[in-house]
Amino acid sequence: MAKPGTRQARYATLRVAHKWAQDTQPGWDEDCYRDLLGRHGALMKGGQFSATTMTLQQMGSAIKELSEMGFKHHRPTDWRTPRIRKMSAIWHKLADAGVIENRSTQALEAWSRNQVGKLSSLNKASGPQLNTLVESLKQWATSKGLEVY
Repeated sequence: MAKPGTRQARYATLRVAHKWAQDTQPGWDEDCYRDLLGRHGALMKGGQFSATTMTLQQMGSAIKELSEMGFKHHRPTDWRTPRIRKMSAIWHKLADAGVIENRSTQALEAWSRNQVGKLSSLNKASGPQLNTLVESLKQWATSKGLEVY
């Protein structure tokens, strides 16, 4: 998967948006798409306006117009997010039960570093590190009589 904000990601978003428009916008066809690209700065290539001639800003502008037409641009979520949310939920349960004093994210990160060692941030943790942390929190909460989901 292309990183958000890269040329490849913008091309992919334009392709998805074009397909969305074909499926939802009456009369939308390839010519409409090429005209849209031209309005946002695309140059002619092979006899038609091409996204490959556009800057990132121009592609973003075209995507914005498609969004204004109703296209929903969903940015991918980092794979770590659900695990970090799970950890935060358990951490907050522990705080609410009085098991820990500091319910802040910084405190959770400090605890995490103590558990798995070298870790600059939960957003940089590996899959195995996050799994270890989630399981440790679940065991800790369970040992304190808290129900975890």
